[in-house]
Amino acid sequence: MTNCTICTLKRAQEISGKLTIKNKKMPGSAFPTSTEKCGVGSALKLVPGSVCAECYAARAENFRPNVAQGYMKNWVKTETMVNENMDLWCEGIVYQIYHFFKKTNVPFHRWFDSGDLYSVEWLIAIARVARLTPDIMHWLPTKEKGIVLEFKKNHRVPKNLIIRPSGAMIDGKPLKGFKNTSTVHKNKDPHGQQCIAEFQDGHCRDCRACWNPKIKNISYHKH
Repeated sequence: MTNCTICTLKRAQEISGKLTIKNKKMPGSAFPTSTEKCGVGSALKLVPGSVCAECYAARAENFRPNVAQGYMKNWVKTETMVNENMDLWCEGIVYQIYHFFKKTNVPFHRWFDSGDLYSVEWLIAIARVARLTPDIMHWLPTKEKGIVLEFKKNHRVPKNLIIRPSGAMIDGKPLKGFKNTSTVHKNKDPHGQQCIAEFQDGHCRDCRACWNPKIKNISYHKH
């Protein structure tokens, strides 16, 4: 990036919220936000048999108030900066992605290991970050298919950003109309490629299927 105004990790986190590499089950960096601000997900939490009815991220927030506070700070900073100064928010995220890449040497980033997209503006900003980090693969799982469809009316998805709208119900079918999707299976056979983390102590290890655009649907076992 040119004309950068962010020179420290602390400043980047103050502006854009905090990325993390503490998710030991998954490679690379991640960006979590509050599940309290989920749109579709909040409604699905109330639906028995939905993929959000027993949300692991919400459980973590409930048991660890400091985690909930951190995730909410990320949401507030993102919502504020994306609407007031998107370029600066993107610069802060890009700084952190490369900061952690230098530590891990893992060129993979996940959006929302907690929380979800909040608006089309958020997705515009995320797509911009992906374009500014062309050597990093980005994976964005989401329940917000409406936001994705609205975004696609006027914007292109960068090749290094893999968006996977996910089915709402356990053992449901993949959503139609999307290049890449995800589902959750429990009592039925998986659709497409089955996530192998359950056979690896819940860890991705060397698997990068979720970031692979050639894999249409990933099916995760309900645990």
